[in-house]
Amino acid sequence: MIAGIYIDDAGTPGQESKSKYLHTDRKSWAAVIIPPEIQYDVRDAMNTFVDGVKQDFGADELHFTDIYSGRPPYKNVPLDKRGELIHLMSSLFEAFALPIIFQSSSPEHLKELQSKYDLRSDKLGWFSFSNHEHVSLLALCGQVAAFVREHKQSFPEPLPMMIDEGLVRTGTSIDLPAYADVIAGPTLNFRSTTECRFLQLADFAAFAIGRSQWLLGKGNLKDRDHIFLESVSADKLNIINLPRFTFDLEQHTTQEYDSLLQEDRAFKGFTDP
Repeated sequence: MIAGIYIDDAGTPGQESKSKYLHTDRKSWAAVIIPPEIQYDVRDAMNTFVDGVKQDFGADELHFTDIYSGRPPYKNVPLDKRGELIHLMSSLFEAFALPIIFQSSSPEHLKELQSKYDLRSDKLGWFSFSNHEHVSLLALCGQVAAFVREHKQSFPEPLPMMIDEGLVRTGTSIDLPAYADVIAGPTLNFRSTTECRFLQLADFAAFAIGRSQWLLGKGNLKDRDHIFLESVSADKLNIINLPRFTFDLEQHTTQEYDSLLQEDRAFKGFTDP
């Protein structure tokens, strides 16, 4: 089955952010949902894209962090060619309006949650409430389930949920008993991108959002930053659960970004760090 929920992690961009709201040790996850009515169109588009990249660059997988950074097998590929791959994938997301749900957590955010909510148990099945990576992933699963339930007419059957290996080894499945009505199994299934090609959609979504956040937190944007942010802007990516902001990239500053994040945190009931 192609229709499903595909998840990958963004981690951190590898550099400390100037924004006080982007914790160095934050952990982020992105889920991309392929609805049944467009699953074969998405399959055909992804097969064309991935097969074309393999033919042109000798790459079996996309891995957009490598594409952006010019790491092998994209080491000698000019910046404009690598930017074109990012633009093409963004255009695929725009054409199909694929729903994206994004969730981050950090050690500081975990402390906030622990003080705000009475977590009477240290664990929920496999998930540990003392591990911000687990909490972030569990929160993502909850938001995905809420979205699918809200749009039940588009998802008549429970969807398989796949996640890129890394947190645990490929082939592992984790029970999610609270979500049996929307998630097949109900289990969270860890697979490699070679086993499950559509995980590369989640790879792109996690990379695009995580990198955009870091760039907006950085300020003092370069021309290539402008091109990237315009390629993956919110009018192209159907991000369900994040606030949308409009920036003048020529004048943008870290302070402007932090001011908007501060307002969003206040709306969600969190105080300043």
